[in-house]
Amino acid sequence: MAVASRPFLLITGCLIEDNAPFRATLKTPGQSQPVQSIAVRDSHVGCFAPRAMAADAELILERYAAISQHVSGAVRFLSPQPQIQKSRTASPQR
Repeated sequence: MAVASRPFLLITGCLIEDNAPFRATLKTPGQSQPVQSIAVRDSHVGCFAPRAMAADAELILERYAAISQHVSGAVRFLSPQPQIQKSRTASPQR
């Protein structure tokens, strides 16, 4: 199985396009979401909906092609809203 070398950062959903038909599974802690591609013109596409919260996931592709039939990689869904942390800075001394 081929493994992506670094995670993809996603703010919204995930759209996958390939020249071969495929099945994809998005695995998050406690949940596994499968999708099967559909033919669109000269390629195949599948998608996962946006997340309501930030999450780390593993994307696993089962490609129906002669090469790279099994591919996986890390995916990080970012929060739809920015997470601003209040910094604790000391008051300037006078």
